[in-house]
Amino acid sequence: MARRGAQRLALAAQPVHPRLTMRFAKLGAEMAAGAALAIPGGPGPARAAGDGVQAEVAALIASAPAPNYTCVRRLHVDPIAGRSWSAYADGGGSRAEPWKSVEDADKAMDGGKPVLRAGDCVDLAPGTYELHRGLRLTHGGSRNAADGYVVYRSQVPGAAHLIAATPFYAMIDVKTAYVIFDGLELDGNKATARGEGVVAAGSPTQHHIVVENCRIHDTGGGGVQLNDSDYFWVVGNDIYRTASTNKFQESGISTYQAQAAQGVTPSPADDIPFHIVIVGNRSHDNVETYACTDAPGCHTDGNGVIVDKTRNVDRPGGIPYSGHILVAANIVTGNGGGGIHLYLSEHVTAAGNLAWDNHVDTNNDGTWRGELSNADSDDNRWIGNVGWATQGPGVLAHNSALLIAATGTAPPGRNVAWESNLTCGGDPSVYAHAPGLDPRRNRLNADPDVCRKAISAAR
Repeated sequence: MARRGAQRLALAAQPVHPRLTMRFAKLGAEMAAGAALAIPGGPGPARAAGDGVQAEVAALIASAPAPNYTCVRRLHVDPIAGRSWSAYADGGGSRAEPWKSVEDADKAMDGGKPVLRAGDCVDLAPGTYELHRGLRLTHGGSRNAADGYVVYRSQVPGAAHLIAATPFYAMIDVKTAYVIFDGLELDGNKATARGEGVVAAGSPTQHHIVVENCRIHDTGGGGVQLNDSDYFWVVGNDIYRTASTNKFQESGISTYQAQAAQGVTPSPADDIPFHIVIVGNRSHDNVETYACTDAPGCHTDGNGVIVDKTRNVDRPGGIPYSGHILVAANIVTGNGGGGIHLYLSEHVTAAGNLAWDNHVDTNNDGTWRGELSNADSDDNRWIGNVGWATQGPGVLAHNSALLIAATGTAPPGRNVAWESNLTCGGDPSVYAHAPGLDPRRNRLNADPDVCRKAISAAR
């Protein structure tokens, strides 16, 4: 077995990503360049390919920005009694309340009526907010416009620390639409929160949900789980040590059985090419750890990013999702499952992602173990990604930089485009029977030093 430490490039401590679309465009372009410049063909053709891929990845990301917002009304929440809001802010908006958690923020009083409305920003002062139950948010905004959202944000980015103080399930359960979470730290406290960091599931009326610039960690369930609808943005987050104890087989970032949103207020801002956007995140060290006492090898997930079942095969009478999804400029490493994993899904563009040293979980006995994984999935596009696998004994021998697979006799990866991707490590035979995977347009099974340089340059 290769010594994992010899390959592992540690993620440097970084501040939460700034809320700038071009930051992600630049990051994605750098990642894509790392792959494209390694394409066979000599310095001239490789440089030309690299320039083209950089521009295309940047354009893809620029086409899918998270919605902007404006605070029409500000509601202040402060965990420290007696602290003057003006001590660290402009003093505008409501007075700060000495709450120990934000459990009452969704019931902010306005003329005696408990309601939040479009244009409200709930500003959380720096400090620790102890949650004794999950937040079930029922008051959202009204439309996709700058003043159309309800926003929960840290007044100082990253300084509002929400921690599970006693056992409960999800930390934030969204039961509404037009909601933004910006710059919060959600701490599951060693899986004291058994469920997800942020979840929306069960209804297509839960849409236009943005999770950005957040740090989400140590939850028993997934970091961000957005299901059964669309108009989702997961942008610029740092998500780690999630999906550990929950037996629903979750991941760092997941969208499951997407379908067209219902109850949408028509807006020109909704005329966009991608209705689910997962861009510029770091999703790492998300590993299922619960004991497989009943069924050895019972783990299945713990992926960095998974787009799961857009064909809606688990939904009675389900109709395949026809919208488009962008997964771009994400850094995924050290996860128990795959890096970027598309499963029973279509119409996904995966661009400029870095995936290395994933599939570390030996309690997952599955042999489909790709860093970049197109499993039972068609009509997708992979451009400018880097995948680097480490193999080992037992099931780890199946770890591969790239996976193209289909169940039964179905041809794998129908109408899947592979352009300017760079892969290192794993079984090269995986490339032999993959339609659309042209070694003249991708650098496959390269020397590990090539991947190491590409990853180091982009990080």
